[in-house]
Amino acid sequence: MLSNPETILISAEDQKRILSENYAETICIVEECLKKKEAGNVFLPDKISAVFDEATQSRINCMPGALLDDRLYGVKWV
Repeated sequence: MLSNPETILISAEDQKRILSENYAETICIVEECLKKKEAGNVFLPDKISAVFDEATQSRINCMPGALLDDRLYGVKWV
């Protein structure tokens, strides 16, 4: 168990800023994560969706994931 877990919330605006300011570093991080996934060191279950309106497809999605060796866990809410 982690003794002092930290939660960081990143908005869509934050994501755009981070990508624009650190594009090359972001690509390197994504490549490293894909290598970890290929090696089996990533836990990436299917997303969970709750559809509130079939006609408009209004929904909320929860997409959890983990970099197991790094003990880094996250969730994307849409």
